[in-house]
Amino acid sequence: MLKHGRAGVPMEVMGLMLGEFVDDYTVRVIDVFAMPQSGTGVSVEAVDPVFQAKMLDMLKQTGRPEMVVGWYHSHPGFGCWLSGVDINTQQSFEALSERAVAVVVDPIQSVKGK
Repeated sequence: MLKHGRAGVPMEVMGLMLGEFVDDYTVRVIDVFAMPQSGTGVSVEAVDPVFQAKMLDMLKQTGRPEMVVGWYHSHPGFGCWLSGVDINTQQSFEALSERAVAVVVDPIQSVKGK
């Protein structure tokens, strides 16, 4: 996630997290994949639901047991928090899986050790 976020600076990037819900309190993230999107320095929007569907189909075809457990995106230089848009995005993920998680990374502050 952080590597993807650094590669996108100064734009925001977004991706999906694959893994499993281990128990009532634990989500294990096994892998992540970047999603094509339109991003700016202050917002990101996934623009290709067809790509998402193809990735999920590919997971099934290759026999990978993971499922989408959430999503991540970057806030380059302005900290880790969920904006109003992010909350709406999270709610759409929770409509698919009530345990879906959201992660925000700041590749600039993380590199500085903050």
